[in-house]
Amino acid sequence: MPRPTRHRATREQREALTSPLRLEILGQFTGPKPLAVRDLAERMGRTPHSIYYHVHLMTRIGLLREVGPREGGGRSEALYQPARDEVSLDAADPEAGLAIRRTMAAAFRMAERDLEAALESAPGDPRLLGMRGHFRATPRVLQQVRRHLEAALEIVQREARRGAGRKQGPLYSLTLALLPLRGRNQPEEDA
Repeated sequence: MPRPTRHRATREQREALTSPLRLEILGQFTGPKPLAVRDLAERMGRTPHSIYYHVHLMTRIGLLREVGPREGGGRSEALYQPARDEVSLDAADPEAGLAIRRTMAAAFRMAERDLEAALESAPGDPRLLGMRGHFRATPRVLQQVRRHLEAALEIVQREARRGAGRKQGPLYSLTLALLPLRGRNQPEEDA
């Protein structure tokens, strides 16, 4: 299987990714199968009109690409796919800071909605996993944690690429953030 292509987001792409709706649109592409606006709208429980602008904006700035038409019902529909497997927002880029904050805030709002829906539809479901923890870490331990989180994300991305059209098991969401805690990084005093 080919290695995913990674692309550093442009300023326009960073701004576009701060929209929860656009993140949700990208999240609908769970495999190699291209999707039309109508397919996206159906999956998202929206009207095609409500996402048409966003799909075209994302195509214009290079987050999506048009891959051809689909004929049917006497009409032709454009089909889309993500332009890249991954788009990275580089925290080392000083211009990216606000966009990263806004994009992650949008991702966590989506995760909160997913959590509410999961709790409403299946209260007490043992498959639900939510956690938060604080820890002090040496660079070696932090690198180990990052490797494990990146490995989990690789599994998710691999299954997303492989799973298009497969109806094996329920769909899951994973939202992660590993962050230094500002103002709380002082070493503990000896008691």
